[in-house]
Amino acid sequence: MESLNLYIDACIECLWLMNVQDPPMYITCLNKGDNYEPAHFNMFLVKGKEVEYTVWPAVFLHEGGPLVSKGYVKPKEQLQ
Repeated sequence: MESLNLYIDACIECLWLMNVQDPPMYITCLNKGDNYEPAHFNMFLVKGKEVEYTVWPAVFLHEGGPLVSKGYVKPKEQLQ
């Protein structure tokens, strides 16, 4: 349990540091049914055009700014 608490504390500290920047860093996720955005996200496990869920969000230097880290999405599996 102590390891989990340390991880949660580190996550909170990281998010706080991202928020106190001027302007604050920006995190975005894609919703179920959204179209895949290859400029901001990589696919996870399967390939497809429609998003099932976000695995990891994309991070930008600020809203409307340059991409810092691509996110990952799991697309819906395409029936053949």
